[in-house]
Amino acid sequence: EATAAAALVQATGRVLLLERAAGGQLATRTDQLTEDNHHAQTDRDRFMADVRSGAIRLSIPVAGYRPGTGADPADSAAAGVDRQQARAELDGAAAAALDAIAGDGDAATRQLNACIDAYNLVRDTYHVQTE
Repeated sequence: EATAAAALVQATGRVLLLERAAGGQLATRTDQLTEDNHHAQTDRDRFMADVRSGAIRLSIPVAGYRPGTGADPADSAAAGVDRQQARAELDGAAAAALDAIAGDGDAATRQLNACIDAYNLVRDTYHVQTE
């Protein structure tokens, strides 16, 4: 019984050490995610400030429009005319909406990557078989 009890104490000690180490690594990963999110938000805020001030202009290609000709783009393409691509500048509200969508997607990607990292950390720490 004494040998079994000693083995149990030793195994419990190893598990506690693993838990502390994993907990510390998970806390570090959480801190990194928070920092990454903060940097991304700062970059987005700077970008949108530049858009609002006019330092950055956003535009999209406009299909089917050839300035000053009134020509149908299908006719131009069929005739082999090399035309310049017309563009439409986005207003501030549209730019902000697109930036918000992209920012939400980026944040979700960062969060999912952090979840994957945490999962892999726990799996590797405890040598869990996933098959």
